[in-house]
Amino acid sequence: MDWKMDKAIIVIPGIMGSNLKNSENNNIVWVNEKGPFGIMELIYLLNGELHCNEEGESIKPIEPNNGEDEYGAKDSYKKLITTLEEKLGEGYKIQFFAYDWRLDNSKNVIFLKELIDKFKKVIIIAHSMGGLIAAKYIIEYGKNKIDKLITLGTPYWGSIDAVQCLYNGKINILSKDIEGIIEQASLSFISRNIKELLYNYPSIYQLIPNEQFTENKPWLLTTDEELDHWYDYFWQDKEEECNDVEKTKKFIETISNNSLYEKALNFHKEIKDFFNYIEDLDYRFIVGIDINTIDAIKIIDSNNIMGTVKAVEPRYSKEGDGVVPFLSAIMNSKENDRVIKAYEVSHKDLVENEKILDTIIKFINSDKAIVNNDEREKETIGKKNMKFVFAGDVDIKIFSGRNEIYNVTKIIKDEFYGYRIYGQEEFKVNIVGKIGDQAIFVGTGEAQQLIIKIKSHKEQIVDFSIGNERYLYKFDRIHLMKGSRLYVNVDYEEKVWLELDYNGDGKVDEVII
Repeated sequence: MDWKMDKAIIVIPGIMGSNLKNSENNNIVWVNEKGPFGIMELIYLLNGELHCNEEGESIKPIEPNNGEDEYGAKDSYKKLITTLEEKLGEGYKIQFFAYDWRLDNSKNVIFLKELIDKFKKVIIIAHSMGGLIAAKYIIEYGKNKIDKLITLGTPYWGSIDAVQCLYNGKINILSKDIEGIIEQASLSFISRNIKELLYNYPSIYQLIPNEQFTENKPWLLTTDEELDHWYDYFWQDKEEECNDVEKTKKFIETISNNSLYEKALNFHKEIKDFFNYIEDLDYRFIVGIDINTIDAIKIIDSNNIMGTVKAVEPRYSKEGDGVVPFLSAIMNSKENDRVIKAYEVSHKDLVENEKILDTIIKFINSDKAIVNNDEREKETIGKKNMKFVFAGDVDIKIFSGRNEIYNVTKIIKDEFYGYRIYGQEEFKVNIVGKIGDQAIFVGTGEAQQLIIKIKSHKEQIVDFSIGNERYLYKFDRIHLMKGSRLYVNVDYEEKVWLELDYNGDGKVDEVII
């Protein structure tokens, strides 16, 4: 064996991070295109190549696409791998571990062992779900061959985004970049097919928050209260129940392939003691923080005098990287020099951020490794937390001062429709469900001198509420025509008023206070 082959650095990607191919014809089934994730990825997901049966096994003969120049799906890990090759390539063999991210990670561990067995010592760098594979390997086969372990945003205790995948087909756990870029397809069509696809993916169940997460941070909220107005269900001062472990488990069983869910529970039981097991291992948890991350969801299914309200409302906090909660990424461990916080670094960017890459190199070289790990006050002058709830057939643009920070635009193609949603991480707008046949929009985040511009697609009666922990404004039964513009203004003193342009000619016809 060449001396270089004695040691390796193995990069384990997260879910959707490996290219997959059909082994019969070598056609790439995930994913050929470079650049940002978008509609083509939905086509790949829904073309029938990536389905699994009820046992969680691939229906088609699919395998990971391995090779010397393999950098993961859309070259997502190219910057990390090329940096490792440039800085450490003389002393280590740099290996990308591609795997079938749909399947049970217990099976992927077997292939990881085959790779590790080729070397005397390895350093593992695992991103996202890749850290679960690393944890299972260490528990099952020991740590004798592991020199160092680095995990980047690993959901050791799970991610609430996975529950949304199963419940309503929202796919933001698969890639934040896909979120809202659904075009030329109705929301119900997309969500139904995504739900059917993910229903038999074992890996999704292994990403559901485990019992430890739920015990430390109950995340499933429900309500049985009958309220006077539909939007009252979305304000936190109303009665709602934080479900315990058993009630949460029963809820998940109603939306899941129970066999795969039970196997996932066993998977987490097997790695439950992982944190204690690695106490004498040289490791680092690099975790993103200070980005809006779902830390709870509220399930709303109620009959109201205004119609049936069906919705899943995500609740956000800054304790995470946009996908994985901080609690999960560190297994609620005591923060110390082994936990490296990366402020305002998103889940995806953990493998591309220059400071993090520098930290990884320093850690491997046994130098001091730190990424902005100091507690510091953020610049928040003039910014206020707020939330709005709105239902209607509309486009929405949100401005903080003069800067557009969020945009929700309806896309119509023949009989199909969808929404293009994009904006800054500090503010979130979600289409959470319906009241009757109207889409419900919930926006949350920080803004300065907020202006919400709403364009109506048809004649309709709409309701709007906006507020925070200090105030709540409600505006009911606003009559809009097709093309009407509604402007919601929030000034520095948190006063709220509406301006209505009935015919969309740019002139305000009515001010509502």
